Amino acid sequence: MIRAYIRERIDGTVPLGTVFWRDMMLVGTVLAVASTAVALAVFAGDAPTALGVFVFLSPLPYNVLVTMGVWKAAEQATPVWRDLARITALLWLIAATIL
Repeated sequence: MIRAYIRERIDGTVPLGTVFWRDMMLVGTVLAVASTAVALAVFAGDAPTALGVFVFLSPLPYNVLVTMGVWKAAEQATPVWRDLARITALLWLIAATIL
């Protein structure tokens, strides 16, 4: 099931709306915010700094996957939507990684 989820995004077989709105904007953003909150709690405690960094960066593989999924799914869209989705996905990946 997880393997199929990953493969579908890499292959670009998921509709652009699904991978953009559900996978990236909803799930990805919730994961990024949650990991940031937990990382801040880890940093505030007396846990090792490396653990806080690990928690903070833990959603990165998922974020890269859904960004790739948006990129591939956008191939089927009109040029305007393709470019808009790709630019938004890259900006979202940067924001989700550093915020």
